[in-house]
Amino acid sequence: MPVFTVGKTEIPYDIKESARAKRMRLTLTVDRLSVTVPKDSEQTSIDQFLRQNENWVFTKWQEIQENPPFNPWPERFEPGAKVFFNGRWEPIVGRTTTLSRSIVARYREGICLEVPETGVSEADIQRQIRALERKLARINSP
Repeated sequence: MPVFTVGKTEIPYDIKESARAKRMRLTLTVDRLSVTVPKDSEQTSIDQFLRQNENWVFTKWQEIQENPPFNPWPERFEPGAKVFFNGRWEPIVGRTTTLSRSIVARYREGICLEVPETGVSEADIQRQIRALERKLARINSP
């Protein structure tokens, strides 16, 4: 992965070629900088674009490092961890069942999210929680 250097600060970045892009675009996240470029762009023009915007990149990179964006997901989905759900922090209440050997996380009365103890990634759990949030939004909407 290439690294963009501003002074003593090194910022990892990746280049995404897009057939739909008409001009170059910068996207900055906590861990990297993404440069979206039109297909068949030359590396020299990409480097020039980064140098033209180095003040913005450096300033925003420092801001994100000092104040990372809000993350509603716990580091590990386990009993006792808290998830930001419906505007407040809800603890994951868990128990192990003997039949399915899964952890059951309950957010509201009658709504459960079953998570097997092995073989499920954190991303899969996050997708299940988002699906649950969408269902609740449909139920609660007038």
